[in-house]
Amino acid sequence: MPLREVTRGSYLVAEPFITDPTFYRKVVIVLDKDEDGTVGLVINEPSDYIIGEPEGEDELGLPIHDGGPVEPENSFQFLHKSKWIKEAQELIPGLYWGGDMETIVKGFAAGKLTKDNLLCYRGYCGWAPGQLESELEKKAWIVAPPNPDYLFMPQPQIWRAILEDLGGPYSWLAKAPVSVDLN
Repeated sequence: MPLREVTRGSYLVAEPFITDPTFYRKVVIVLDKDEDGTVGLVINEPSDYIIGEPEGEDELGLPIHDGGPVEPENSFQFLHKSKWIKEAQELIPGLYWGGDMETIVKGFAAGKLTKDNLLCYRGYCGWAPGQLESELEKKAWIVAPPNPDYLFMPQPQIWRAILEDLGGPYSWLAKAPVSVDLN
């Protein structure tokens, strides 16, 4: 069942009928929510950017995902499962946000951090005080409970997987066609 309240680590799942292309079928993980507003990352929007040089024909560096429309050229955020990274904040049990950049780079270079346990995002989503609440009242978002497993699944599957896991009418929404003309 969906949550009634937005909390750190919860997911904002876009209703399938949102027409804004920025958030069409997007999922946002909430990083912070307080009296100053809400901050989150789109977790199912790939990009063509990569950190690090490929080390071999079969190996790629760390992909950078598009985290949202705010400051995409100036803001880099990391989500990971590594509590040993200095200055990282525990978002939910077993999932950490941010941390010391030097520690992250060294961990990635040493192979302790890989694309299987570290995600990098450029940009973020931000809502002023009351803005997200207004969008929730208009039913633009469904609030889903925290679950770090969604982050590390293939991006095209995340939106549908969360809705199916919510069950009931939400599993029906997960099957909504991209265009009703295709129905």
